[in-house]
Formats: sequence, structure tokens, C-alpha cells
Amino acid sequence: MQDTRVLTCLRVSRDGAILDANRVFARWTGIPKPDLLGQPVLRVLTEEDGPRMQRWLEGHEPLPDQAFLLNFMSTSHEVQTLRCRLFAHHEEVVLLGEPDLEEDRTVAEELLMLNNELSVLSRENARRNRELESARRELADALAELESSYWHLRKIQEHMPLCMRCGKMKTGEAEWESLVDYLRSNDILVSHGYCPACADDVLQEEDVTG
Repeated sequence: MQDTRVLTCLRVSRDGAILDANRVFARWTGIPKPDLLGQPVLRVLTEEDGPRMQRWLEGHEPLPDQAFLLNFMSTSHEVQTLRCRLFAHHEEVVLLGEPDLEEDRTVAEELLMLNNELSVLSRENARRNRELESARRELADALAELESSYWHLRKIQEHMPLCMRCGKMKTGEAEWESLVDYLRSNDILVSHGYCPACADDVLQEEDVTG
């Protein structure tokens, strides 16, 4: 029993003192084996299970003839549930325990559920990252287009070649178009009207023809 890596073995006197323990038990409790010897077994049991063990040791209740669950407490206050059996041996009681398989299955199911939830969250996060990256690219393209348009408008403000005869504007290496057409092609709203000087000329022309 000293070499096992799973089973817990504990020898306890009828007055509740630990007589011997294997390395599995000492390692789990966090108490070196020499320090465990002579300590009351109630020290390593939860408050709920301590009184049960005491009644069995003192003979107030017969030892259980079937496996039962006991909850042990480590020095770091971690609880370990073991499926145990008690055996009377002269003036002492031998306890054999192993991890509760039912509890292990429950933990495994919870871990599987958490893993599934993490997978769903991971996929959702990846989808959102793709959408965010797509939106970022669209924003970058729109910004580049805006910067290009702004640069073009600045160049037009700095230098606008116009034909002195027909008034067309040079819009490319060998392209000329009317100023009105150019403004319209660049989504600049053009409306019609008269400047003050032309408005006076039109009024005078109407008076003459009238």
C-alpha cells in the first residue's frame, strides 16, 4: 500500500490518532508523513464527516460493511472525496480509500461542457474578428479614397488649366472638358443663376426687347 499511486491507506487507533499513512495520503493532505503520525484523524476530515468517524472508532456505531464517501480536507483547504472502506484490526481501524469515480465523471462532464462553451466562444470571437477586419479594410479604402479626392481638389485649387478660348478645363494628360461637366462628374452640385453684373445685362436686354 505504500507504493500505490491511487489508493489511500490510513491506520487509526480507536482513540482517533493516526498510526500510519501511505505517501498518497501524505502528499494529498500536504502534511509530511512524520508530522501526520500521532495527529487526530479529525484534523484531516471535514467538520461534517469528523463526528461520523469518531462514532465508528469509539464503537458507538458499527463499522459500515459497504463502501461510503468521506470528505478529507488538505492544509490548503481543498476537499477530496474518497470512496472508503473501514476494517477493524485488533485495537485499530484500517481505512482504504480511492477517488470517487462518480465525482470524477461529474468533473469530466463539467470540463467537457466548459470546453464546448470555450469552443463556441472561440468561433464567435473569430467571426467577429473577421467582421472587424473587413470593416477595417473598408474604412481604410474609404479613407484612402477620401485622401486621394482631397489631394486632387488641393491640386485643382493650386493649378487649374483653362482654355483661354473655349473655357474648357484640362482634367487629364490629353483630356479637356467643360468646368460644369467636371464638377458634375466629381459629385459637386452645380446650379444655375446669374452674377450681379450679368443679371443687370439681362434686365437691360429685356427692357430693350420689350
